[in-house]
Amino acid sequence: MTSADSRQLGRAQAGYPGAVDPASLARLDATGQEGVPVIASASLGLSVGDTVDADIAGGTRITVTAVAPDATGLTADDRWILADSKRLEHASGTVLEPQPVLLHLDDGAAAAGIGAHIASLPQLRDVGSLGVANPGERAAALRAAPTTAGLAAALVVLVAVSAVLSALAILLVAAGNAPARNRLLGLLRTLGFPARDDSRLLVWELGPLLAAAALGGIPLGVALPYLLNATVDLRPFTGGPASPVVVPDPVLLTLLFGGLLVVVLCSVVAAAVLARRQHPSTLLRIGD
Repeated sequence: MTSADSRQLGRAQAGYPGAVDPASLARLDATGQEGVPVIASASLGLSVGDTVDADIAGGTRITVTAVAPDATGLTADDRWILADSKRLEHASGTVLEPQPVLLHLDDGAAAAGIGAHIASLPQLRDVGSLGVANPGERAAALRAAPTTAGLAAALVVLVAVSAVLSALAILLVAAGNAPARNRLLGLLRTLGFPARDDSRLLVWELGPLLAAAALGGIPLGVALPYLLNATVDLRPFTGGPASPVVVPDPVLLTLLFGGLLVVVLCSVVAAAVLARRQHPSTLLRIGD
């Protein structure tokens, strides 16, 4: 059970991921309800209009006015109920002491020094312990965790290994087809085929293979993050109560596809250079 000033919460969480819907927050101030209006997470299985007795001050009746997704910035648990603190205090007759406090910084304000400023406030001198965290520090801590950092490094190594294997595959295909290509070049050379066009024959030879690999690999690469997100629990790597949403990064994708394209082009050029090193006399003897 979580309570907060619904109006101040709406202003503090505006623009942040996991924010509670403002329309749902507005219903916490609604009157005419049988009990205290609350917002319930979807995993609780409650519906709008359900009324239950909460174990607060000997029993306080609450009424669900909205159902929200499990993931929220208010708590790490996926089972939660949010009520307006003033309405809950009035209905239960108890005074609720605030624990976590959400702050909304103005544009341009530095989050790094906000902790020291808050700790220096006279109203907080009697507080035994005070911890201040911001989304940037939380994200940095998650990225620096051994599991997340190790996984990121492993993925970079896998991409590099894949690029090397792709280049080797192109070179091996070119080398494996070299005898048949040389015989054809010997025959074409006797018919007046210029040596400077040898690389075009290699490109014509590798083109269908590269096109087939692209037609199969690109859709698989695009679908793989969605398949992975649907089958693997990634919450330990993100620290959230729900699995992350796949958000394509145009810059990263452009760099990735551009790098693979450079690897393929360099491999084709290297194979063409090696193919052109065949001596003309050898080609003529093969052609005869």
